[in-house]
Amino acid sequence: MNTINYACVKNGLVTNIIVFDEPVDTQLVEQVKNEFLLDVVIPAITGASIGGTYDGEHFWAIQAYPSWVRNQDTHGYDAPTSYPTDGKDYIWNEETTSWVEIN
Repeated sequence: MNTINYACVKNGLVTNIIVFDEPVDTQLVEQVKNEFLLDVVIPAITGASIGGTYDGEHFWAIQAYPSWVRNQDTHGYDAPTSYPTDGKDYIWNEETTSWVEIN
Protein backbone atom coordinates (compact mmCIF):
# COMPACT_ATOMS: atom_id res chain seq x y z
CA MET A 1 0.00 0.00 0.00
CA ASN A 2 1.36 3.45 -0.91
CA THR A 3 1.44 6.33 1.52
CA ILE A 4 1.72 10.09 1.19
CA ASN A 5 2.96 12.70 3.67
CA TYR A 6 0.79 15.69 4.49
CA ALA A 7 2.07 18.79 6.27
CA CYS A 8 -0.05 20.39 9.00
CA VAL A 9 0.40 24.16 8.82
CA LYS A 10 -0.66 26.82 11.34
CA ASN A 11 0.34 30.47 10.86
CA GLY A 12 2.90 29.43 8.24
CA LEU A 13 4.64 26.97 10.57
CA VAL A 14 4.74 23.24 9.83
CA THR A 15 3.53 21.78 13.12
CA ASN A 16 3.34 18.12 12.15
CA ILE A 17 3.66 15.63 9.30
CA ILE A 18 0.92 13.03 8.94
CA VAL A 19 1.20 9.92 6.80
CA PHE A 20 -1.98 8.84 5.02
CA ASP A 21 -2.61 5.69 3.00
CA GLU A 22 -3.42 6.27 -0.65
CA PRO A 23 -5.98 6.94 -1.88
CA VAL A 24 -6.29 9.74 0.66
CA ASP A 25 -9.69 10.24 2.31
CA THR A 26 -10.27 13.97 1.79
CA GLN A 27 -12.94 14.02 4.50
CA LEU A 28 -10.38 12.70 6.99
CA VAL A 29 -7.88 15.38 5.92
CA GLU A 30 -10.55 18.05 6.44
CA GLN A 31 -11.44 16.58 9.83
CA VAL A 32 -7.80 16.75 10.96
CA LYS A 33 -7.58 20.36 9.74
CA ASN A 34 -10.70 21.40 11.65
CA GLU A 35 -10.02 19.41 14.81
CA PHE A 36 -6.53 20.87 15.27
CA LEU A 37 -7.48 24.37 14.05
CA LEU A 38 -4.95 24.25 11.23
CA ASP A 39 -4.78 26.69 8.36
CA VAL A 40 -4.03 23.97 5.85
CA VAL A 41 -3.19 20.27 5.61
CA ILE A 42 -1.46 19.72 2.28
CA PRO A 43 0.61 17.10 0.49
CA ALA A 44 4.26 17.42 1.47
CA ILE A 45 5.98 15.87 -1.51
CA THR A 46 9.37 17.50 -0.79
CA GLY A 47 10.90 19.90 1.66
CA ALA A 48 8.41 19.89 4.52
CA SER A 49 9.83 19.45 7.99
CA ILE A 50 8.38 20.02 11.44
CA GLY A 51 9.51 23.47 12.54
CA GLY A 52 9.99 24.61 8.96
CA THR A 53 7.64 27.04 7.28
CA TYR A 54 5.20 27.16 4.38
CA ASP A 55 4.67 30.41 2.45
CA GLY A 56 1.59 29.29 0.54
CA GLU A 57 3.70 28.01 -2.34
CA HIS A 58 6.91 26.43 -0.99
CA PHE A 59 8.10 24.62 2.09
CA TRP A 60 11.16 26.19 3.71
CA ALA A 61 13.77 24.42 5.81
CA ILE A 62 14.28 25.39 9.42
CA GLN A 63 16.33 28.57 9.78
CA ALA A 64 19.52 27.47 11.53
CA TYR A 65 20.46 30.92 12.83
CA PRO A 66 18.75 34.33 12.86
CA SER A 67 21.46 35.86 10.64
CA TRP A 68 21.01 33.30 7.87
CA VAL A 69 19.07 34.43 4.81
CA ARG A 70 16.50 32.70 2.62
CA ASN A 71 17.72 31.12 -0.59
CA GLN A 72 14.93 31.40 -3.16
CA ASP A 73 16.44 28.60 -5.28
CA THR A 74 16.82 25.94 -2.58
CA HIS A 75 14.06 27.08 -0.19
CA GLY A 76 16.59 26.81 2.57
CA TYR A 77 18.79 29.27 4.42
CA ASP A 78 22.38 30.30 3.75
CA ALA A 79 24.98 31.78 6.04
CA PRO A 80 25.72 35.43 5.26
CA THR A 81 29.31 34.37 4.49
CA SER A 82 30.27 31.28 2.52
CA TYR A 83 31.66 28.20 4.23
CA PRO A 84 35.48 28.17 3.89
CA THR A 85 36.82 25.89 1.17
CA ASP A 86 40.25 25.20 2.66
CA GLY A 87 39.35 21.63 3.69
CA LYS A 88 39.26 22.38 7.41
CA ASP A 89 36.20 21.91 9.65
CA TYR A 90 34.24 24.94 10.82
CA ILE A 91 31.25 25.75 12.98
CA TRP A 92 29.05 28.81 12.70
CA ASN A 93 29.39 31.49 15.39
CA GLU A 94 26.19 33.51 15.46
CA GLU A 95 27.62 36.14 17.81
CA THR A 96 30.34 37.10 15.33
CA THR A 97 28.39 35.93 12.25
CA SER A 98 31.43 34.04 11.03
CA TRP A 99 32.80 30.55 10.59
CA VAL A 100 35.18 29.43 13.36
CA GLU A 101 37.65 26.63 12.77
CA ILE A 102 37.15 23.50 14.88
CA ASN A 103 40.43 22.37 16.46
